[in-house]
Amino acid sequence: MTDYPFSFAIVMAADSGYADLLKGLVASLRSLPEGKKAKLCLLDLGLAEKDRKELEGEFEMIVTPDWDISFPGQATKPGWFKAMVSRPFVPKHFPGYDIYLWVDADAWVQTWEAPDIYLRTAWSGKMAVTPEIDRCYKSHNKWQRPRWKTLTFKEFQKGYGIKVANKLGRFNVINSGVFALRGDAPHWEVWANSLTTALKKTNGTLVEQTALNHAIYTNQLPVGLLPAWSNWVCVDAPPFFDEARQQFVEPEPPHHPLSILHLLGPVKNEVFDIETMNGDRVSRTLHFTDRKSL
Repeated sequence: MTDYPFSFAIVMAADSGYADLLKGLVASLRSLPEGKKAKLCLLDLGLAEKDRKELEGEFEMIVTPDWDISFPGQATKPGWFKAMVSRPFVPKHFPGYDIYLWVDADAWVQTWEAPDIYLRTAWSGKMAVTPEIDRCYKSHNKWQRPRWKTLTFKEFQKGYGIKVANKLGRFNVINSGVFALRGDAPHWEVWANSLTTALKKTNGTLVEQTALNHAIYTNQLPVGLLPAWSNWVCVDAPPFFDEARQQFVEPEPPHHPLSILHLLGPVKNEVFDIETMNGDRVSRTLHFTDRKSL
């Protein structure tokens, strides 16, 4: 395992609906030499007892969080929404680590390349994040809607008003599903403040990501922007598969191996028609547990 001059925890969250994806994420980490001894921490948002018992041996700490922020409509929100509200409070729930690497349960780790970069970037004092931009992503090849009709603009407007939306709605979206940050970094408090402000007006599923972008862009917080293969948005560009390396890779040259595959959005259980580097095609999901079917 790589020796680091700091301690770190890999943090994730799940309820019963995400249990299988969570198991895949954990299994993917444990399949890597560097991930075998990594300290894992879990926010239990409503796992079934059998799943919690199956998984508890993998985690240093399992916490069932309360609401870290009070907001209108809180009583009607499901337990999984705590994954959004609790994200800026990770050091409070799992104290004692120098760095926290958050990975959404609908992502999994194919190589240690990205975790290593996330951790080392965070240690330097920057928040390690990945913007949702890449030459392969189909969203950047579509006919662009007027700015005020984009999802990003609408989310900023809901949480912070039209002036903020006009200013920030044009920036690249930073994904909040995978990030790393020092436990003593100022970003946590700034993010929490931005999220508290937004939750007074909206509690949509992107509120915590919008708050993160608001915190970063409004306060010029130091960030390290990682390449797309560090947090690959599969819904925007299904990967290729390289038979020789037995790895998922970028669909365009130089076909860099994808380090973290993120199944956000509607593709969690989608069966993809995966193109291989040899020109063949294989139909399968992109779950870590299905990797042997290629």
